[in-house]
Amino acid sequence: MHHGCIQHILQWLKKYKVTSARIALVDFDEFLKGSLERLSKRWKDAVTYGWYPCECLPINLNAKVLNSSETLSETMIMRIDKKINLIESSLSDHFPHRKKIITEAFLLHREKRYIASVPLFLIQTEGIFSERFTKSFYSRRPDRAVKINEVLKENLGDAFNSFFSQTLIENEFGSASKRDKLEHKIRGPNRNGIMHGEQNHLDYGTRINSYKSISLFAYVGWMASTYMARSSACF
Repeated sequence: MHHGCIQHILQWLKKYKVTSARIALVDFDEFLKGSLERLSKRWKDAVTYGWYPCECLPINLNAKVLNSSETLSETMIMRIDKKINLIESSLSDHFPHRKKIITEAFLLHREKRYIASVPLFLIQTEGIFSERFTKSFYSRRPDRAVKINEVLKENLGDAFNSFFSQTLIENEFGSASKRDKLEHKIRGPNRNGIMHGEQNHLDYGTRINSYKSISLFAYVGWMASTYMARSSACF
């Protein structure tokens, strides 16, 4: 359990002076659901700017962080820097057949060779999502949303569904390449423009785009590995 979640539990117990176990279970369940809804809403806002939650980073997201895209970016970059080794090892452990490519992508990022790191992160994100969910993460076709909703109906838990539903949120990662203005690019790299080498997206190789690509990669790895573990436990 994340440290932030533990602190919320302790604060709740102290605030309401819980003495009855039965009342605690009922009320605390409602408290957790409300907290999860608020947390999910904040992350959905972050996703519109190309930032995603993952298992290796603090799951809490203070509302003040969302006051500006600059503050959000600074917070996420700081968090990723602190846990980047853990993120890399976690992805390699979950997807050992991709380890060589994962290692190379993170090496390129550390060497600040963002022109090379960004496409590798985007490609592996696509591969893992397709491998586990049989659809393209970046696709805008209706069958992608159908598949995601099918997974959500498998009832793998409120927490999983809250975070997995963020794959339905549209942002610049999966947008049409014609979205090439600065107002679009500050929200994240455009996978279609990058992978097709379009001239209006040749400026993708930036530090922040590499961090956002790591954020997405780690998120998809988290969702894919969690889905496989939980769906397998149901049989």
